[in-house]
Amino acid sequence: KGCGACCRQLVPLSPSDARNIARVVAGMPPDRQAEIERRFAAARHTLEESGMWEKLEQRRHWPEAEVSALGIEYFRLGIPCPFLEDESCSIHLDRPITCREYLVTSPAINCASPAAETIDCLPMPAKVWLSAARAETIGDAGPYLNWIPLIQALDWVTNQTDEPDSKPGLDLLKQLIEGLANTSTESLLPAALGVPPPPSEPLA
Repeated sequence: KGCGACCRQLVPLSPSDARNIARVVAGMPPDRQAEIERRFAAARHTLEESGMWEKLEQRRHWPEAEVSALGIEYFRLGIPCPFLEDESCSIHLDRPITCREYLVTSPAINCASPAAETIDCLPMPAKVWLSAARAETIGDAGPYLNWIPLIQALDWVTNQTDEPDSKPGLDLLKQLIEGLANTSTESLLPAALGVPPPPSEPLA
């Protein structure tokens, strides 16, 4: 609490997490909802002016060699998550899986100028968000992993025309667990799949 450096990184969401973020915003009181939507809009304006919004829209075509640089470029814009208030998460109980899995153990003061030498993260043997995202990567997507930048979550949900296929809960759980087994044996966020660098590698 009180350290929001990680809340200015490019946060990748699974489609299910993006839809959940939209539901959280839609369930807010009108004044609160309007304020959060205003922050999303302000972030979009900044990203559009910098050219980053268009780059995020084209993420499935990112060359592998440029993925890390694009993550750094985003971080240097200093755009806070729309849910960040007083350097703390205002939707902590509803925060995305990616945020839940980012466990920093070094002093908060180190995040003022994050670097691999100053930030310590608790390693995760597998990534739940990555397994959830893979579960919705279907069709002719090829090697691309279906992920959505948190900052584009509301726009992405608004532009969706099809709901995901309904599955029994036990089938979804089985698919998630099988996916976890796979994520534990590969790079946490494979650059070749068009995914930003993992937050465990500070973007600075």
